[in-house]
Amino acid sequence: MTYEEVYSQEAIRKMEEAGIPLPTKDIMTCCRCPEADKCPFAWDPYNTDGDCLADR
Repeated sequence: MTYEEVYSQEAIRKMEEAGIPLPTKDIMTCCRCPEADKCPFAWDPYNTDGDCLADR
């Protein structure tokens, strides 16, 4: 899954304006998580490189 599939174009624009790197499948922790479909925090930009907002 890519950020284009998860985030709206408006969200992508806002992240680009704020200097937030756009998440990709390679770095999104959610891609490897069996709970991603049920998680309210799935696909949050925090969830990269093994970090998980739900575990926080």
